[in-house]
Amino acid sequence: MVIVAVSGGPDSVALLKALNIFSDEYRLTLIIAHLNHGLRGEESNNDEEFVRKLSESMGIEFEYKYRYFLSPAEEGEVRRGDRERGEVSISR
Repeated sequence: MVIVAVSGGPDSVALLKALNIFSDEYRLTLIIAHLNHGLRGEESNNDEEFVRKLSESMGIEFEYKYRYFLSPAEEGEVRRGDRERGEVSISR
């Protein structure tokens, strides 16, 4: 099983599509994971909807988590922390 974090941006979508191309050959079961930080309001929701529709069109399981932050300071801490750890945890 390979969990692919997909933000909806071109890099993560390209990674997903590349992995999907090789999924049969290497017997990969893909799961799309998306974290909606809610930091950009409607744009964040649009990203989530785009990734959801992409998963449906590709026939790949979609898991998401919504996490809202109350202040710009918290937003900065989240972005810094995620980049430093290089990971985002999505609970099932």
